[in-house]
Amino acid sequence: MINKACLALENEEFRAILLTGCEALDSVKKVLEKRSKGENVDWPEGQVQIGATELSKVEASYGLGVPSRVYPMLETAIRENSGRTPEEHLKYIGNLFSKYSEV
Repeated sequence: MINKACLALENEEFRAILLTGCEALDSVKKVLEKRSKGENVDWPEGQVQIGATELSKVEASYGLGVPSRVYPMLETAIRENSGRTPEEHLKYIGNLFSKYSEV
């Protein structure tokens, strides 16, 4: 999705693109289950898609479409690139995200 957005910007198809994400897999599964049973679901057609991904075959073979499998890999790469030890990185990330819990 990011690649398509960047190409669209480069080709001047759009002046700006907003990418957002959410963890709605459980909701999507419930909608699809109800639809498969013929139940009416108040969710617009075309808004529910499972399996329509932008993953390469290699990414898909490792199950990298699920954020809980991707985020740890990204964190490990960030830590390694920074030169921090695992302990130092935990402190760094804890300090970084502690700001989000301030009131």
